[in-house]
Amino acid sequence: MTQSLSGGIALLVAGVLAAIGNAVEGPPAGAALAGSAWELVAIQSMDDAQGTLRIADPAAFTLQLGTDGRAALMLDCNRGTASWQATPAGDGNSGQFAFGPVAGTRALCPPPHLDECIVRDLAYVRGYLLRDGKLYLSLMADGGIYEWRPRAAAAPVLGDPAQPLAGRVLGQAVRTRDAEELRFYVLHVLTDRFAAVEGITVTKAEIDAFVASTAAALARDRAEAAARRDALKRELATGKLSADRKAQVEREIAGAEQLIADLAPAMGAAAAEERQARAEIAAAFIRQWKINGALQRKYGGRTIFQQAGPEPLDATRRFLEAAQAAGDFAIANPALEKPFWSYYRDDARHSFYKPGSREEQAAFTTPPWQAR
Repeated sequence: MTQSLSGGIALLVAGVLAAIGNAVEGPPAGAALAGSAWELVAIQSMDDAQGTLRIADPAAFTLQLGTDGRAALMLDCNRGTASWQATPAGDGNSGQFAFGPVAGTRALCPPPHLDECIVRDLAYVRGYLLRDGKLYLSLMADGGIYEWRPRAAAAPVLGDPAQPLAGRVLGQAVRTRDAEELRFYVLHVLTDRFAAVEGITVTKAEIDAFVASTAAALARDRAEAAARRDALKRELATGKLSADRKAQVEREIAGAEQLIADLAPAMGAAAAEERQARAEIAAAFIRQWKINGALQRKYGGRTIFQQAGPEPLDATRRFLEAAQAAGDFAIANPALEKPFWSYYRDDARHSFYKPGSREEQAAFTTPPWQAR
């Protein structure tokens, strides 16, 4: 189960970069938007065939634009955060707008999976307009418009204040009906404290090494895709393919060319934005790997294989059990107790490193983005 950057992590980084668009940080320039809270009313497509999708439950899709340049999102059964930045035009009611990387839960929401659509589209938001009390976020290249109406600012709790109390972590209330969301908030708060106590930090040298390794791996992937495309084109040029094979080859060529385009390095001003995004992704990966390693050394147990790096399953469970016993967190809704712990107690959900194997021993000593 050896994992190198050119495998899972490189693909994950490429996917995140494709999804996040411009990476932004720092306080927003749009003073009229800072501190506002919205709920989604409609998604307007510029394609007449698709028209406008009216949101049945606007309160299930909310956006809070913090005064610190951070946005909080509720997307059906998922929650997320991202940086945001607005540059007002002369009229004060419109201007440029961009979201940064989105981090959050990844539960499988019921159809039509609007959470996935919204996260994808956030990468392409480029402008805003305030009109008749509503906020309109427009996508690049006339890709569509998201229409939001005001909502009351959320209370200072984790999750959705409108939901029942699910638990508490270090004195903070968590309100949700979803056990996975509860686990996300509990683990996030507790591991933040753990990292501070353990003195876990990420250095610039580590970030630079990660970014360099990622770039090299993505370049290899692009070269492999180009080689595959060229081989397919030579096969197509023979003129000896059946109709079915010809159609298949043409589809594969199109797919390879799309991958080549997706993996192409950014140019001009976008290059600086991409470098910033890669640095943010690197810092998040490295910090989590260091936290996982520290948990493993302290609590021990089995390790599971994940695309984003090894995860100390037993150690994390023991860490949470100790925190619960110490009163650092509590589950208030009994119905969430079993599903909260199922991730750690259901072995069928995971792929484990072989105990005592070289891969297991190296999981938290050799960074997973480095070749072994």
